Amino acid sequence: MKKLFICSLFLVFNVFSSAKDSANSPETSAVANGASGDDFLELSEPHRTVSGAYWGMGVGIANIKHTLNATASGVSHSQSNSANQYDLALIAGFGSAFYKKYYAGIEFLLFKRLNKKTKFADGESIGLRHTSNVGFDMDVRIGLQLPESGNLIYGTIGLARVVGSVVFMRGDQIDNRYSVSFGSFYPTFGLGLEHKINDFWNIRGDLRISLTSKDDGKQCKTDRTWTFDAKPSKFSIRLSVTYSI
Repeated sequence: MKKLFICSLFLVFNVFSSAKDSANSPETSAVANGASGDDFLELSEPHRTVSGAYWGMGVGIANIKHTLNATASGVSHSQSNSANQYDLALIAGFGSAFYKKYYAGIEFLLFKRLNKKTKFADGESIGLRHTSNVGFDMDVRIGLQLPESGNLIYGTIGLARVVGSVVFMRGDQIDNRYSVSFGSFYPTFGLGLEHKINDFWNIRGDLRISLTSKDDGKQCKTDRTWTFDAKPSKFSIRLSVTYSI
């Protein structure tokens, strides 16, 4: 009887000690204090931020407008002409997320225009050609991250280049014409929305507007010496896909 009592007392003591150790363990204490619940909640939240180096391709449409003023021997000529051009773009850039909500980066674009147009106004012997050429953009992107949805809303500011040419011809002899190229670097600004599909692929849409610049003081000598200046401006929309590297 005495042995049975001692064994029972020892068993009760072991059960009580095990229960006490379990209650005082770090995991149990964290749950009791609510700390573990907060940690698990943070870890389980979706957190998809746009960050790092990337490259990609885009396709877009741009409306390009040139205003031309030309003078020669007291004769002046003014003309405005616009054309829609399609382009394919190669994109490369780098950006970084900070404070989980913000983004800053720099981006470079090399694009090829796929359309050109020459226009002569009212039979005049001077016109503008929108050349199919290679263009270049450099932009700084500043944005707001929405990690719960994997979206980035951003604004851009940078420099772009529009290339064109002024075409002169003698009367109706289109084959007997002269062409002088011009090109300007001009400031641009825009807005965009980027969505992170997964760890590697992103898709985005951009809206860009250029500020008017001026390319002046150029000359072309035909039967007379023409001096001209051209003011290009651009409005474009582009859809792009990028890959994180």
